[in-house]
Amino acid sequence: MSSMETIRSVEPIVVALPREVPYLGPLDPGERVNERGYFVRAGNRTIYPVFDRSVLVKITSTDGKVGWGETYGIVAPQAV
Repeated sequence: MSSMETIRSVEPIVVALPREVPYLGPLDPGERVNERGYFVRAGNRTIYPVFDRSVLVKITSTDGKVGWGETYGIVAPQAV
């Protein structure tokens, strides 16, 4: 009978890199960055950050095996 592996730990790692020019180009008149580093594009009313961000996830099993994953964490990486 073999023993079943289980997850020992899940470690999220938020990676954020500043951008020289915001996503989709420079801000249009009337668009501004808020104190948390986000802005809303007037044309589509969508929230964007002034940095690129992803969330890496490291999962370690009880027998020491490690797996990695990645997800896009644009506005709320805490939800991952």
